[in-house]
Amino acid sequence: MRRILTSNKLYFLLVRILRTIIQNPSFSEKLGITPIECLDYRLAASLIEGIGDACVQVASKTIALNGVKLSGELRKLLVDLQTLCCEANEQALKSFVTKDIALAENVRNLREKIDATYANIEQVAKNSSVDLMPQFLAAASFIRQIYERSVDMADLVV
Repeated sequence: MRRILTSNKLYFLLVRILRTIIQNPSFSEKLGITPIECLDYRLAASLIEGIGDACVQVASKTIALNGVKLSGELRKLLVDLQTLCCEANEQALKSFVTKDIALAENVRNLREKIDATYANIEQVAKNSSVDLMPQFLAAASFIRQIYERSVDMADLVV
């Protein structure tokens, strides 16, 4: 819970800084940041804060499993989904900072793989314990939210 409070505070601090820049054109000139860029930074910060919240939810669902051993297939699929979403997030951040349109498009192009992996998780989860299935699917859903927010960030570049 402490991480949520910290990221929320950092987000609101950034919002205050961006508002100050927008309200004072001399700051904007000195920093070389346009008001439109301030809007993009605010949206990107909001998306990053939301990704942090999704990470906390994944951790919460993992803890709720209380050490239950997942099947090898389900474990592999969850790791694959996490790896794809992490890759998308890293590419989205890099594309936002560098304004690299091709890299931003790569984030969008991961959708098919992510959707297929998520569908496989749903299929394999059906063979799991009824008590545990909601935990697996919730964790996978939160991981997928990370991807969706990464796509939104990449869209700021395109």
